Amino acid sequence: MERLVSQLESLLAGGPAAEADLRALWASEAGRIAFRYLGAPPISDDDLETLAESRLAARSADADAEYGEKLLSVLRVIVDPRRFPWIAA
Repeated sequence: MERLVSQLESLLAGGPAAEADLRALWASEAGRIAFRYLGAPPISDDDLETLAESRLAARSADADAEYGEKLLSVLRVIVDPRRFPWIAA
């Protein structure tokens, strides 16, 4: 979680580097859990897939060219501005 929060601002800026960082984060169970807890309340895997309009299984990352952008779009929706006020600013 600490790593994700420290990268949050650069991740939300987007771009190829942010997408690559999100893919790397998403590859681990701990990274997926941290991602889900950025929202308040935490979001389920099923809800993440609904928001992304795609399957977000880690193994799908290589098969879907838009995978990183889908993760970024979900991240932008679920980030809690009360816990991360510098993002809203």
